[in-house]
Amino acid sequence: MAEALRLIFEKEGIYVNVQYIDMSVSNEIDLKNQSANYLKRLGDALAQGDPDTTCFAPIGGYKILTALGYLVGSFLHYPMVYLHENTQIVVEIPPMPLGIDEDFINNHFDLLRKCQQDYVEYVELAYDEKQVVDKYPALFSREEGLISLSAFGIFLFEQKNYDYIFQTKFMLSEQVERFIRQNRHHSIFIFGQLYELVKKLKSGINIDDLRHESEFERLDNKKLQFHLYKGSSNGRDVFRCTYKYNAIKKHLYINYLWLDHKKYELEVVKGIGLYTSEKKFTDYTDEIVSRKRK
Repeated sequence: MAEALRLIFEKEGIYVNVQYIDMSVSNEIDLKNQSANYLKRLGDALAQGDPDTTCFAPIGGYKILTALGYLVGSFLHYPMVYLHENTQIVVEIPPMPLGIDEDFINNHFDLLRKCQQDYVEYVELAYDEKQVVDKYPALFSREEGLISLSAFGIFLFEQKNYDYIFQTKFMLSEQVERFIRQNRHHSIFIFGQLYELVKKLKSGINIDDLRHESEFERLDNKKLQFHLYKGSSNGRDVFRCTYKYNAIKKHLYINYLWLDHKKYELEVVKGIGLYTSEKKFTDYTDEIVSRKRK
């Protein structure tokens, strides 16, 4: 079918990109992983088009492909169309409004992250976590008492709206880690600012606050190894840090951190935190995500 459709379109001078995805309905774990891959590939393809000018018709294959295709199409605001085989009438099904409120993610972050990373025993979940799993069956998959994100749940949280929360690894230098230990009462503010930094980096928007080193004429640009982020103030302290972001690995390296504005202004003009990498970096992701939600 795919090859026949490709030939028909190419005769009309239309370029066709055919992608093949393995699907097996004989194994539940394989089916979930393959379904998640199908949703991601389909979502990436639809994201290149526009619902007003693109015809979306998930036809053929297993029935699950049509069902999942409608979900991802709805999430990206595509109507689903198909040609009725007997009447040759084009039927259009409007998209269902879909989305996840960020407050939902913030309130249930620990559960969602656990279920994203591994299978979790349902009986070991807290009462309120069980309620979430029972209330949102589209987001979770159950297999012999084990809970994980469903194929659709995985697709949702791989979207750019949420990947800054789920996929970033926070790597902190010894200076930053020591600073946080000595300022535990500021940790929620600090971790919230780190999330804002990642969110801005992944937005793709050129924001002056992400390259604040450009405001200091005395800095030697040839020596710069890190960027300077100008964060917010909580009314008493300001957030400033030097960082480097690896977009491929999705690793955020925080090299140096200040909350005291006077100390920051004295040190940053000397290139502290910008010219030289601090000592070893430690993966602080679990600590950050758990404390930020408390």
